[in-house]
Amino acid sequence: MMGMSLPIDKQARRLAGEAQSAQAKVPTYQELLDEALENTFPASDPVATSVALHVHEPRLSERDAKDWTLAPGACPPVGQRSDAVAATTGRAAAHVIVPLSWNDGAQRFVIVPAGPCTIEQTDEFALLRWNQQGTSRSVSMRLQELQVLLAEGRIERAELE
Repeated sequence: MMGMSLPIDKQARRLAGEAQSAQAKVPTYQELLDEALENTFPASDPVATSVALHVHEPRLSERDAKDWTLAPGACPPVGQRSDAVAATTGRAAAHVIVPLSWNDGAQRFVIVPAGPCTIEQTDEFALLRWNQQGTSRSVSMRLQELQVLLAEGRIERAELE
């Protein structure tokens, strides 16, 4: 039995990658991975440049000119306060549409007349200022209360310029 090899020996050589014929060898993980990548992404495939060049094509219609176009500076860099947040803090001109009856929490009942006013805001409070018969008047409110008045249309902010 000198020239004969046992099936167990053949199997051991096959699994170790030492088989004599290529068909008898078990492929390694790397060989299987390389073959799968080659089948998925053959090197002979041309690069699809038409998709990349499509971005630079001129706009063809009026609708195309308006789609996906942002005004310069519309998106600030990451980590910066956006214009929308900046517009809700600080001082802004506004207009009281309907006279407001307001209890400022200090047992004081205030009537805010319709007309121009200014809003000064912090992160938690708002101060509504107006002139009444030549006298500067003001009332303080929580920011949530101001947001309700703005949402109801009882106060309107002036357009930002």
